[in-house]
Formats: sequence, structure tokens, C-alpha cells
Amino acid sequence: MKDFFDEFERIFSSSFIDEDDFFGPRRSYKIEHSNFESPFLDMWETQKDILIIFDLPAVEKKDIDVTIEKNVLTLKANIDKNNGFFTKLHLPTEVLANKIESKFKNGVLEVIIPKKNVSKSAKVN
Repeated sequence: MKDFFDEFERIFSSSFIDEDDFFGPRRSYKIEHSNFESPFLDMWETQKDILIIFDLPAVEKKDIDVTIEKNVLTLKANIDKNNGFFTKLHLPTEVLANKIESKFKNGVLEVIIPKKNVSKSAKVN
């Protein structure tokens, strides 16, 4: 029965998500004989920041690693030795990686990443 639901999810997801879409489909990763899934997330931009909220159930704060290198955010969160979450996101604009802020509570990680070169708006007469 599990195969039926897996196939249904694959067909249903591919009907609505373009493989080249910014977020892409949910993926599973094999890392050193382990099973890591791409976490569910919400991501949006404001004028000054990129905000990302990750759902990381069963993960403890000490087991989360977030890095940004060359505008690619990498998240790895371990549930146990062989299971967890892993994803890489190409950020839509240059960011100030050294100014990243985050909060983790009840399995939800909020990440705020300031944009680089934020232009100030001016009134045109």
C-alpha cells in the first residue's frame, strides 16, 4: 500500500510543480547510508530580508547546522544518527551571510537573512 501512496504523491506533485521551479519538489537524500528528507518550508522576501521557516519535527536545536556559501543556503538537521532533514536553497539575491538571525522553537526554525545592497527608495517628483 505504501508504494501506491508514494506513486500517487509523485504523480500529483509533478502535475503542479515544475522541476525547474525555484523550490522544486520535496526530495530524499542518501548521505553516508542515511536517510535525509527535504524539510517542508515557507520562504519569502521583504524589501530588506529573505525569510525562511523550516518545519523540523523531532529535531533538537543542537542538531541543526545552517550555512550560507556563494548564495546557497545549506541546512542539515539530524533526528538521529541515520535520519533527518537536508536541503540546499539557491537564494534569489546576494545576502549578508554573516548577519543571519535564527530562532528555533517547537520544531520550527525561523531564519532571517539580510539582503546585500538594499537600495533605499526615493520619491520622484
